[in-house]
Amino acid sequence: MPFIPNTQIAAAGAIALLEEQIAEGGGLASFDFQNISGAYRHLMVKLIARGDTGATFIQCDIRFNNDSGTNYHRESAAALGSNMVVSQGQAQTAGWDPEIPSGNSPASYFGIASIDIPYYSQANVFKGSYTSEIHARSAAVGNTLIASWNTLWLSTSEISRVTIFPESGTLVQFSRASLYGLT
Repeated sequence: MPFIPNTQIAAAGAIALLEEQIAEGGGLASFDFQNISGAYRHLMVKLIARGDTGATFIQCDIRFNNDSGTNYHRESAAALGSNMVVSQGQAQTAGWDPEIPSGNSPASYFGIASIDIPYYSQANVFKGSYTSEIHARSAAVGNTLIASWNTLWLSTSEISRVTIFPESGTLVQFSRASLYGLT
């Protein structure tokens, strides 16, 4: 591994809050970050969310540049209690993002996730994201989920729009997402 002087490390690595979206007073269909500048190396989204669907949890999805074609491959690994589940999908219309508690989960249960989108503006390579997430489905032992949700978008286009949305229902009050640019 090459030596990197501390002076170079200190001069790089700035992080900037680009936009924050909050579900206030009612449901929100999606977090939709548009007109994203290509001026950064990486994007990162911090998310806390809950759905309103009459279920214990729901899956969220992610799309880039509003592309709903079958251009996404996705893979996940999730642990719930002592059980491990892996799954995948190819030629999908969206990528996977976190599962979040929903209407049948106890009050105040929200999913917490960090979504990384490295080198989102680099030409000539497919783009993607990886998400780390945790949420509890109930207070019972064995009902906390930790997961990694990974998406490969089969496009060499610069990402200028990121949309995160529940597969059913809406996002409830106090759900929020913050988009950051990293240099």
